[in-house]
Amino acid sequence: MHKVLDGRDGLWGEVPQYGLLPGELRSGSRRREAVMARGEIALGAVRELGYSGAEVARYLGVTTSCINRVVGQRGEEEGRRKMEANEKRGEKGEERREQKIEA
Repeated sequence: MHKVLDGRDGLWGEVPQYGLLPGELRSGSRRREAVMARGEIALGAVRELGYSGAEVARYLGVTTSCINRVVGQRGEEEGRRKMEANEKRGEKGEERREQKIEA
C-alpha cells in the first residue's frame, strides 16, 4: 500500500525551533532555517516512517534529488560519528587493559 505524507505523522513537531510556518516549509524556500527544517523532516519521514524520497519531495515542494541527497549526507555524518565513538571506546578499553596488565 502506498503511504501518503499528510502532515499528521508528527513530523511538524520536530521543527518548532526553526520558527517556520508549514507553508514556508513547503514553498521551496532556500532560507537556511527552511532548509534545515526540511532536512529534519525528510530524515524522519524517510528513515523512521518509511516514506519514499519522492513522496517527501512532493510534499515539501522540492526535488527528489534534494531529499535523497540530504538523507544520504546526514546518514554519512551519523555513521562517521558512530564510528568515531566506537573507536574512542576501543582506545579506552585498550588503555584499561594495559593498566591492569601493568598493575
